[in-house]
Amino acid sequence: MSDRRVKLRRADVRDLPQIRRLVNDVFMRSRGLPPVLDRALPQLFRPDNARNLFVAEVDGEIVSHVGTWRGELILLGAKLRVGMVGCVCTRPDMRRRGLASALFRLALDDLRRSVDLVMVSGHISIYKRAGCVEAGVVYKVDVDTESVSSDFDVRVIEYDGRQLRDLITIYQAEPVRFVRRRWEFKLLADRSLDPHLSQRILIAYRYDRPVAYIATSPFPGSPTVEVFEYAGERRAVLALLVHLARSTGVEKVRLRVPHHDHTMLSLLQAAGVKLPQSEAEASMLVLNPQNVLGSLRMYFEERLGWIPELPLDDPTRLTLLLFGQPDRLRGPPQPSVEIPNELAGILPLPTPTYGMNYV
Repeated sequence: MSDRRVKLRRADVRDLPQIRRLVNDVFMRSRGLPPVLDRALPQLFRPDNARNLFVAEVDGEIVSHVGTWRGELILLGAKLRVGMVGCVCTRPDMRRRGLASALFRLALDDLRRSVDLVMVSGHISIYKRAGCVEAGVVYKVDVDTESVSSDFDVRVIEYDGRQLRDLITIYQAEPVRFVRRRWEFKLLADRSLDPHLSQRILIAYRYDRPVAYIATSPFPGSPTVEVFEYAGERRAVLALLVHLARSTGVEKVRLRVPHHDHTMLSLLQAAGVKLPQSEAEASMLVLNPQNVLGSLRMYFEERLGWIPELPLDDPTRLTLLLFGQPDRLRGPPQPSVEIPNELAGILPLPTPTYGMNYV
């Protein structure tokens, strides 16, 4: 490729048509799926997020892409600035030339200036070479809705755009969540109104009050009905799962349950659901250790009464210590970290799950 002009750069609005075509070719058309990835991830491919996309240009044509998005995460009262990385891809004939790896490093360097923690969708080697690790503990449970009690009396309404305030009310009560401004929540929720996508949002009401909702994956072509996000009263969430199963004619619904959701895990186990091996929600890396420790100070003071010494000079080890290591790795091997006895029950922290914010 030495005789070809290669340019790694930040994208701009004019690049969006080429980027949309590339990501749809790689992730959708190649699998026989409709080219709707840019519609499924509207927050990533909005014109005002174009400068957070990174591209490799060869002879004036975009052949590789790394997308990033920035936001805030609330974790039991602590607020962390979070960056997400997704839609990492290269045109098939331009692979094995280091383009995606170089773009990923460029994106991490850029994120390091403005976020504390990065979450990367995937677990391939280029992420681990950059220090990211599969961190966090999540159970992907296939819930047999025939065995789940549905006697929790709720009225179910499917989101049609008019219940946005109810969704926000339910979500804001979650102890681990992303900060979503109203327009952002509307952008993500309104995917359920797009006939080209698969997202559905069901809302449970009890005594005319919104008490819970579930949202299915927006990506078409999945063989499994998967609940991407849930919030609110957990018994009402289970009632919504039963309603979803009956309305779609399936027996099982896949649910992602983070390890800290003791109520949901207890309800599932009481219904006879066996938990599988845990997996990581994402590849993660703490980019600014001092900022993260500062944000978590109150958490540690409330739980311990003192601030523990953490390996701030080793971000990879710190990430595993804070967020935990799952039972099963899906990617290449990585270091393991033992939680000190004095921090048992304090760490790992709750695992943030993408939900509708997935990129």
